[in-house]
Amino acid sequence: MLVGFLLVFTVTQAHRTSVSTDCPIENCQTCSSDKATCEACKPGFVASGDNRACNPAPADCPIENCQTCSSDKATCEACKPGFVASGDNRACNPAPADCPIENCQTCSSDKATCEACKPGFVASGDNRACNPAPADCPIENCQTCSSDKATCEACKPGFVASGDNRACNPAPADCPIENCQTCSSDKATCEACKPGFVASGDNRACNPAPADCPIENCQTCSSDKATCEACKPGFVASGDNRACNPAPADCPIENCQTCSSDKATCEACKPGFVASGDNRACNPAPADCPIENCQTCSSDKATCEACKPGFVASGDNRACNPAPADCPIENCQTCSSDKATCEACKPGFVASGDNRACNPAPADCPIENCQTCSSDKATCEACKPGFVASGDNRACNPAPADCPIENCQTCSSDKATCEACKPGFVASGDNRACNPAPADCPIENCQTCSSDKATCEACKPGFVASGDNRACNPAPADCPIENCQTCSSDKATCEACKPGFVASGDNRACNPAPADCPIENCQTCSSDKATCEACKPGFVASGDNRACNPAPADCPIENCQTCSSDKATCEACKPGFVASGDNRACNPAPADCPIENCQTCSSDKQTCEACEPGKHLTPTKKACLDACPVGTYLSGQTCAPCDPSCAECSGAGASKCTACPAGKMLRYADESKLNEGGTCVEQCVEGPECETCGLTIGGTKYCSKCKGSNVPLNGVCTSNAARTLFCTTAANGACTVCAAGYFIQEGGCYKTDRLPGKSICTTPTGDGKCQTCANGLTAVSNMCPLCDSTCATCTVANQPDKCSACPPGRYLDASKACKLCTETSGSIQGVANCASCDPPTGNSGSVICYVKTDGTDNGGSVNKSGLSTGAIAGISVAVIVVVGGLVGFLCWWFLCRGKA
Repeated sequence: MLVGFLLVFTVTQAHRTSVSTDCPIENCQTCSSDKATCEACKPGFVASGDNRACNPAPADCPIENCQTCSSDKATCEACKPGFVASGDNRACNPAPADCPIENCQTCSSDKATCEACKPGFVASGDNRACNPAPADCPIENCQTCSSDKATCEACKPGFVASGDNRACNPAPADCPIENCQTCSSDKATCEACKPGFVASGDNRACNPAPADCPIENCQTCSSDKATCEACKPGFVASGDNRACNPAPADCPIENCQTCSSDKATCEACKPGFVASGDNRACNPAPADCPIENCQTCSSDKATCEACKPGFVASGDNRACNPAPADCPIENCQTCSSDKATCEACKPGFVASGDNRACNPAPADCPIENCQTCSSDKATCEACKPGFVASGDNRACNPAPADCPIENCQTCSSDKATCEACKPGFVASGDNRACNPAPADCPIENCQTCSSDKATCEACKPGFVASGDNRACNPAPADCPIENCQTCSSDKATCEACKPGFVASGDNRACNPAPADCPIENCQTCSSDKATCEACKPGFVASGDNRACNPAPADCPIENCQTCSSDKATCEACKPGFVASGDNRACNPAPADCPIENCQTCSSDKQTCEACEPGKHLTPTKKACLDACPVGTYLSGQTCAPCDPSCAECSGAGASKCTACPAGKMLRYADESKLNEGGTCVEQCVEGPECETCGLTIGGTKYCSKCKGSNVPLNGVCTSNAARTLFCTTAANGACTVCAAGYFIQEGGCYKTDRLPGKSICTTPTGDGKCQTCANGLTAVSNMCPLCDSTCATCTVANQPDKCSACPPGRYLDASKACKLCTETSGSIQGVANCASCDPPTGNSGSVICYVKTDGTDNGGSVNKSGLSTGAIAGISVAVIVVVGGLVGFLCWWFLCRGKA
């Protein structure tokens, strides 16, 4: 009994001695287990910032149940045991009972996370534990230092982190956003939410954070917890947003959250800021972007320039969709659906030629709104979203809105064709669709391979196809021909026009291609769409030019463009070569034959006897052309002259005219077959039907005001019957409002599928007016101004020296005036009786005459006196007749008089 009493007494005394003597901190009531900090000071004393001292408490703290007031007594730095601080630290409320998290001072309402740890402890990444705080944090007013003590991970209540997390500044008072720890200066957005909460997409609210984010140092996980939407301060997201790595120190770009490794560009701006075009600055973000999950809206808020991490832009940049997971391409922001190519690289990186890699972007691209410059910085290989490359790839212009072609990056101005498809897609034959590109094209710098990958159908910008389409070579710089993709080496002709354009007869211009060519794999249809003038690469024309068949592969004949099916003979040699007599070889063309594309010159080299395959001989035998010139039609493989009454025609005879000379108008033979043409009749004459012939088009007069109840339809007075109503409002023999499908011009209604209407307007509006003029001018109040009667198209209305193209029978001289083929202008000499011509090369010499009206289809020769051989022959006959008559008269005179 005595031993037990002594044992209990000894233990009790030892315990009392331990409690009263072992805590080294003065005025501390409860030491921590390691005696380094004080968990609770004695009444009248409060813990210092690092809990290593107990200082006298400020007198008269006005906040009930507050143990430690701030110096201005406005907030509570530490509540009494059993109480926790409110959201703004201005009150101490009863603490939730039985918080299961050790060393937690304030549990969340569901007791799953800790909102505030006890002094000397800091929250874990997921706020589910309170760990001992690093000792001796050198940053004033910091509650939780980083492991290296260089930055602050969490400031004390009432303080917020600076931009670089290296200081804790007083927080703006009265932040109106619930659960926000740090408001922006204007209190409109939240820069940092309280622990356990994450910012909304626009940073205007703090929502509960997803529980149990598995990514270390991630503040906001994605909904599927696979990627991190926002890392904790001092950490930045990895390329695939699946990890948070330490941020590079001392980023020099203001308001940048994540610098590039060289600190030259910003990979991610802070909330409320967006990157500039070159990623070298962070500017305030446009407020209230309406596109969900968009980080940077365009200025008009119609498209998204940059989506939030984990999201990628849709094809038209009008939505941000979840990004495909696990893109295997390094530095790629948006993978293709099959993860084989990259549709958009991260800022500071550009796609490789095959879109299978993202390489560092060339610095300081001088082209505005260009995302990827060429190596020499002269052209743009890829424009930024919402912009499209100009024709020469030297500028990025705003993209047409709402391109209706799926997977098209750049629509044509009329939105009918696609000028450039998105990466991984290639244009269809008519440029009206973008189809998935064949994988692994083996031809370097080729954008679109043929289906067998043997030839290239379209090279990348800045490259042009070789003669056999088996290579893409650098394009000649500064081609002067508008809409030409590949110039010849001397830049005088175009070898390949841009999509939607076709070469003129002499390859010196690229004109808009006829729409809807019905011949499959044909690149250039004839005007009547019956034959193909040029097939697409990899295809060759059939014998009658009515089909394009696959070209035989691997033609063994050198310099042959089109082999026969058995590869024994050559059907068409490459330019500059002509077939041998048995068509088994392609030899260099005779150098001194002055007629281009002529296979066999006449002995005097003045005319061509046979053109190269695929070229057509004109009636004067002076030219070999891809397409027959105006005033002729294709007959077999040669061009035959139209009937003299026609300016243009579809075939032989006066009933096949498709255009008439000045002073005549076309009367169609069959309204259901307008392309076959009709006959040319007299122009408008004022009389019993027409009161005023007030409209002149191409030198021909048309009626503008009728007599009686009729009104002009296509320039002719017609009854406006209910069943064929073309004019909805008429007055005094003229129409003031036309029906849909027509357009109004000088008191009459006209259709765009026939003459004369189609020479004025190409696209009518839905309310009887014109939207797009055919003569090259811009509609004024939906009315087309007229060119001078000598011009077909022009740049200025009613000016004879502002023509851009001429009607049949005229040529464009150096002053941009259309002269008759028989007229001389400056150094260009006209040719007598010539009805169809082109100006000479260099605008010096005689016009190139294709058709003559005097029957001398060889073009005639000219002697030194300037008289043609026909004229000399006529004069000779006249002299013989006169001399013979005189001799006869003298014989009669003398004989008769002698007899008399």
